[in-house]
Amino acid sequence: MPPDIALDVSKDMLRRGQALYRGKDYKAALRCFTIVVNNEDASLLTALDNRAVTYMQLGDLVSAQRDAKRMIQVDKCSSMGYLRMSKILELLEKAEVALRICEYGLLHVSSEDPNYGLLKSRSKMLIMDSKPVDPIAVLPVELVLNIMLYLDFKTVVRLLRISRLWRSTLVSFPVLWRKLDFSVPLKSIPIATALEYARRAKWTTSHVKFHIKKTNDLEVMGGLMSRCKVLECVEVSANNASYDALIKMEGYLIRIADHLVNLKALTLSFNCSVLLNTASLLLGKCRSLERAEFHSVRCEYSIAKWADWIEGDVANIRVLSLIYGKQQRSNTGNLLNLAALLVKTPKLQKLTLVGWGWSSDTVLSHTDFTNLSELQQLSMVRNSGLVFPRLPPSLQILTLWHCTTNRRLNQEGNDNLISNRLPELTDLVLTEFTDLTLNALLSLLSASKGKLKTLDIESCVHLETEDINTLVKSGYLEEVTRLAFCQLAINDSTAELISQNLPRLKSIDLSLTRVTGIGVKALVLKPHSRLERLNLTGLVLSRDVIVFATTHGITIDHGNRSKDIS
Repeated sequence: MPPDIALDVSKDMLRRGQALYRGKDYKAALRCFTIVVNNEDASLLTALDNRAVTYMQLGDLVSAQRDAKRMIQVDKCSSMGYLRMSKILELLEKAEVALRICEYGLLHVSSEDPNYGLLKSRSKMLIMDSKPVDPIAVLPVELVLNIMLYLDFKTVVRLLRISRLWRSTLVSFPVLWRKLDFSVPLKSIPIATALEYARRAKWTTSHVKFHIKKTNDLEVMGGLMSRCKVLECVEVSANNASYDALIKMEGYLIRIADHLVNLKALTLSFNCSVLLNTASLLLGKCRSLERAEFHSVRCEYSIAKWADWIEGDVANIRVLSLIYGKQQRSNTGNLLNLAALLVKTPKLQKLTLVGWGWSSDTVLSHTDFTNLSELQQLSMVRNSGLVFPRLPPSLQILTLWHCTTNRRLNQEGNDNLISNRLPELTDLVLTEFTDLTLNALLSLLSASKGKLKTLDIESCVHLETEDINTLVKSGYLEEVTRLAFCQLAINDSTAELISQNLPRLKSIDLSLTRVTGIGVKALVLKPHSRLERLNLTGLVLSRDVIVFATTHGITIDHGNRSKDIS
């Protein structure tokens, strides 16, 4: 047969084999490729490559390797044989041999070969797979920084120990040292170390968490806070700190406050007890503060002279928490001058008061929050001498929880409750308002109909079964997802009404009520139910009811009841 005709026959047979390969008829394709290989014409290299791939599909890697070897022998300057051989060797788990084949190929293949770049990339990939590669050494600096920004401060410090390269790289990123966390150290941080961290940030450290245990920790706090002029957020905790260290801490904070011209957030934890006048001085000195949380406050006066130490309004304060220290709680010595507080903080958006008292002769005038036109969240927990306050229409979340002497609403408090219009209210927690009536509650909820997400009226025992049923059917609770009816006079009929009228309910507290297994099953079997959690503490239920609810994917609380908002 003339050479030209033989070549045409080989090309035709090659195309037929490739078509059969695409159709996954590998055995027929193998016969076509074998015919072309036996002809040994200009199509030999392509035919060998196609036959090697077909052998790989058939699982015959030995034959595929033989064809790849022949490809290299046929044309040592072509990348095709080296690429095919490296892939086969990798499947045979001979990555090191595959790498040597690629490196050998790069010595003989011209850079003008169309697959030269692919061969080079495969060689690099095999190198990375065969040898550990330091990511700091191969990744772009920008990518390394972006990864490190996801890590907390303590992890970044540990990474410094890996190698000199890691240390020099991480130290060169000032942004990594702008948020320092010394909150839970195994031992005290030397002041030189702390200042070195701030120096790496070029003194632009903006967030610091301190842990006070010894006097040395106070020196670290003072050194950093006085030098970092752009400090925006400070959190201080203290576990097992001595009384002397806490007293000195107050002095340090007062002296340093003048330097904190950019401070926007200050948090002193439950163990960092400070005098109320210290808190006042800090607010007065740190004019840029927007968030201040004092979780353990003590007083030296029978009536706290709140804000007497502040000159002018604390105009920037948006969030304020004042928690009277648990270790100091008593019936006297914690009377808060609330009126002065409200005058000094006109732009509050969130206010939390825990454990305070109001003197009986001034309580009514001290429960008016209407001048706080931006107030969105008010939480008053375990306060004494409080009646229901007058509230601004901007309020979204209201929590009055176990305020011990508010259990009976006097006429002024009841008028306040009825007169309040809260169109933005989404969360309402009222506990132990024993004289709360249905009409008063509906009046409070009327302006926010369709917006309420949370309702907790625990121990509002004046509400009878019919009152609760009317409330459930009123339409005010259609969007509620969390409901607490603990210690109320409700039964199975109420539970059935809840299942029919509250389509978005996810969590409900029925502890210490008269609901039985019938009511529980009505809640569980509600069509298209979204219920996720049930508190059934104190209910007399059979084990079958609990199992029934849990098998429907609902979390059941049926043990001791524990709840602490502070």
